[in-house]
Amino acid sequence: MKKLIVLFLCIFFLTGCNKNGTNQGKIPTPRFSSSPAANEPQEPVRIDSHKKILFYSDRTGHMEIYVMNIDGTNQQQLTYYNTYTRSPAWSRDGKQIAFESTKDNSDRDIRTFELYIRDMEKGDVKRLTENNYDDCSPCWSPDDKEIVFMSKNASEEKYGIFVRNLETNIEQQLLADSYDNRNPDWSHDGTKIAFESNHNGNYDICIMNKSGGDIHDLTTDTLDERNPCWSPDGKKIAYCVYEKNRKSSIYVMNADGSGSARLTNSSSSDILPSWSNDGKNIFFSSNRKESMDIYIMDANGGEAKHLTSKFHVDLGAKCQP
Repeated sequence: MKKLIVLFLCIFFLTGCNKNGTNQGKIPTPRFSSSPAANEPQEPVRIDSHKKILFYSDRTGHMEIYVMNIDGTNQQQLTYYNTYTRSPAWSRDGKQIAFESTKDNSDRDIRTFELYIRDMEKGDVKRLTENNYDDCSPCWSPDDKEIVFMSKNASEEKYGIFVRNLETNIEQQLLADSYDNRNPDWSHDGTKIAFESNHNGNYDICIMNKSGGDIHDLTTDTLDERNPCWSPDGKKIAYCVYEKNRKSSIYVMNADGSGSARLTNSSSSDILPSWSNDGKNIFFSSNRKESMDIYIMDANGGEAKHLTSKFHVDLGAKCQP
């Protein structure tokens, strides 16, 4: 029963952008404010010369962002917003993070996620979006000049994929179809974006070029394949497959969709894979030990090692470049 509760919480946190509010129609552009957020708290956490892992957790009763060493030691809370704050993503130079949060609109009738950038050396936080739309799952371009993300009207279920140029503040909608397109991930050479879409009825892993063209499926079966993540060398994509009983496992395939291989096969749910910088390991979250914890395993599968064990929901591990 406890595993079912943890799995329900994870599904809520992974898909639970606010659904209240009225229908706003098509998403207009531009929708962004480039002004820094006022009165940002200056948290004491600073990043040293050793690479860190970002993740988010409900340890305080709501989602906040944390950092830890690659071996799971020295876990520290990074944000203190007392609201939903999640999906942190490192810039490619490892000096900034982008994340989503409801921290500035908790008094609105419609509580939506907005995007933010935090300077990890200074602690400064800048707000990127300010609208009645859920802006989620940010991912940096390889040159750190753009961020791709998913966005939807707060009253709708279907996301579109957008990209914002951080130098010009110009935003472009890459996918504007009638399907639910989520969780974009930019390839390390900057030429392609992987994402998940339900245009076949279930969710499949798809790929497009950085301008939103040349879209094609990498997976085509009847199960839900979600959360694609490029390997550092751009040759493989890790992802998770949800089975009919909602149990999920970690898979990896070649970048052209061939050679799919299952890496985990536990009786629990393994979700949200991401790669180490050298491509030798994969991080993921799993409820194997009742709580949803973060694990690390060899990129070819095998025994997984616990990195967190706090009897809470720990998700979205991302390794500092």
